[in-house]
Amino acid sequence: KLADPQSAIKPLERLVAEYTNSPFLAGAQAQLGVAYLHLGKVVEAQAALVQAVAAEKPDPDAPPSGVKRLLLACGKKNPFLPELKVTAAGNRAAVQLRLGDLYFTLRDYAKARKAYEKAQHLAPETEEAAYALMQEGRCYRQLEEYQKAVSCCRKFWKGNYKKSQWADDALLRLAVIYIS
Repeated sequence: KLADPQSAIKPLERLVAEYTNSPFLAGAQAQLGVAYLHLGKVVEAQAALVQAVAAEKPDPDAPPSGVKRLLLACGKKNPFLPELKVTAAGNRAAVQLRLGDLYFTLRDYAKARKAYEKAQHLAPETEEAAYALMQEGRCYRQLEEYQKAVSCCRKFWKGNYKKSQWADDALLRLAVIYIS
């Protein structure tokens, strides 16, 4: 594990400042508080945690997990992913995303990572590729390959994914990698 809370602060502060409508705002503020606590900055931690509590809202449209996610991965339409353009490559990318989600749900992170990587190559620089990149980073984190997980999160800022609907999620995940 990286255990570098100082490195977590910058992406968390960026998420809080730039993505004020993000559903991850409360979580980012809470993680920011945790990072400050790790650094012994109690006043800053308290302020961040107070903001986290204030920002927390129950989200009835939160992405499914567990069995619902498994069912989606098995072929039901995933409402959290935009539709791919109907092309041969787009259809193959959609299959790889579903396969990756299925393997991820089954906790076979090595196979999931490969499927997400294939999806990125089949539909580059799309929202689907951004999702696949984020999920690839999650796989690396589960496989305890933290530097590779960080690399996936950072690709959001080097590639064309800065404005992706997954950008705020990637920033939060980057910070969590550093904190844990």
